[in-house]
Parts: sequence; structure tokens; C-alpha cells
Amino acid sequence: MSHMFHKENTCSMTREEIKQTASNLLKRMTLKEKVWMLNGNWDMIGNQLKYKNGYNPVPIATNGVKRLGVPPIKFSDLHVIRKEDHLEVSVKVTNTGTRDGAQVVQVYVGKPDSKVERQKKLLKGFEKVFIPAGQSTQVTIPVLLDDLRYYDVEKHSWVLEEGEYQMLVGACSAEENLQKTNVNLKIS
Repeated sequence: MSHMFHKENTCSMTREEIKQTASNLLKRMTLKEKVWMLNGNWDMIGNQLKYKNGYNPVPIATNGVKRLGVPPIKFSDLHVIRKEDHLEVSVKVTNTGTRDGAQVVQVYVGKPDSKVERQKKLLKGFEKVFIPAGQSTQVTIPVLLDDLRYYDVEKHSWVLEEGEYQMLVGACSAEENLQKTNVNLKIS
């Protein structure tokens, strides 16, 4: 499956580049590789797929490509608060550009020390925000604790593991572009 992976930042590709890359990639893949990819498992082995499932533009234009409506964005001040049935994930989002624009803020969650095999990170929430040029906004996205559960085949029930969860927030699933913090969940 090594031909599936590429070290390039996938978020800087144009829509046409993504379509062409995906088309070429899918032609070379076996059914098993396609199932593996679509289940998000490429992150489990620490590699980046050249074409990810979905189109995620990054705020910074690369290779001379201009993207309308996607200004340069800075994420900061990430923090997580535990509520009764969810985690409140908050981040400050700043438009550092000279144009007004919109950005989809995405929240991913990982459980590095899980008792069961899991994906490295999974999308658990998102919100599209409009940010005027030079302005900041605080974005809060809830992540339900029930969404962090896994199905235990021995207990025949959904289980929420105690311990450390990694919270990742950004405009794209590329690891180097994400703000990260850890939260320790205790089950009472």
C-alpha cells in the first residue's frame, strides 16, 4: 500500500489537482486498500494520503494559486472544558489577511493510548465562520462524550475510555496545521 501515501501537504491542492490525483490513485488501488483508506486508517500508520476523503482548502495560497474567500487564518488559545455530557472545544480564529473571508474550523479527536485499535484522529465537529479582515473570533464547538465511545464486543455495549484524549483543531486534517491539546477524562 506504500503507493497510496505521499509526504506533500494535501491541503494546498486545487480542486482539479485533487480530482486528478484521486482518479489516478483509485485506479491503482485494490479493494482492500480503498476500504482501508475510506475508513481513515492511513493516519494510524503515521502517513499522509496524497488525496484525503474530501476537499479541505487551506487558508494560505501556495504555488501561486489564489483561493477566493479563504483568507490567511491563525488559530490560537485552544482550550477544552468538560461539561456533563460533552467537551467544549474553544479556539481563537484570526483572519490575518486584508480581505474578509470564511473558514471551516474542524475538531479532531484521538486516543493514543486506547485499549482497542482506533484511527489516529477522527473528525468530531466543525463550524463555518465568517471573519472580517484583521479581526478575530472565538469559536466553540461541542464534542459529545458519546461520540468518543467504542463498541466493546465482549461487553456488548458502548464504552467510554478513561484517560488522555488528544484534541486537534484547525482548517484541515493535515497534522502540521493543527493546534493540539490533551484532556484527561475521568469516568464517574
